[in-house]
Amino acid sequence: MQPTSIDIIASTLDPVLPDLGQFSSPEGALTLLLTDIANAATMREGLGDERWSELLRDHRAILAGIVGHHDGNIVREEGDGYMVAFSSAHAALHCAIELQRTFAGRTVGDLDEPLGIRAGLHTGFVIVNADDFMGRNVVLA
Repeated sequence: MQPTSIDIIASTLDPVLPDLGQFSSPEGALTLLLTDIANAATMREGLGDERWSELLRDHRAILAGIVGHHDGNIVREEGDGYMVAFSSAHAALHCAIELQRTFAGRTVGDLDEPLGIRAGLHTGFVIVNADDFMGRNVVLA
């Protein structure tokens, strides 16, 4: 029997795919929250590497606590940016609001720069491999 195009594509994929059940809704959709620190480049320059690293450490600890409280899972982090997956759009929205309220009005050291958090949310189906989430719905988040 001649393989179909889907068989050929499937044969190139990693056979061990992550279980999305912990991230997705019953229909398989995910709500992704992408967040980062507003004006991060300016802050990093003003703080210097050591103080910037301390800020990122503290930011991660606070973010991880809030995300966990809302049953989210951090799936990727890079510098000050995070991708968080939720099975509930409701929980993701409440998490984003709590993150922004937690950091609102706070300033960073002697910079007198507000510590704003930018957040983007989107619900949809994503492409997942062992290392990452990809696809149109990730971009839309």
